[in-house]
Amino acid sequence: MANHHALTADFPEYFNKIRNLHMEDTSFRQQSERYHALDREIHSLESRGVPMSDQAFSDMKMERAQLKDSLYQRITER
Repeated sequence: MANHHALTADFPEYFNKIRNLHMEDTSFRQQSERYHALDREIHSLESRGVPMSDQAFSDMKMERAQLKDSLYQRITER
């Protein structure tokens, strides 16, 4: 889906760093996989119009944003 927030799509200038971190850093890979799984879940729920409490959906989006911020910090510190 075009609206997904893939790290390499959002930060194309860091494509190689993201790929290298994903291959070499287990912690980064796990955090990245959690971020992408959560992103897919959010988009799936949005596209199906699945009813969810506003708080639960907001919590998912907040976790995704926090993961993205953390991953970005790790990408740019190297």
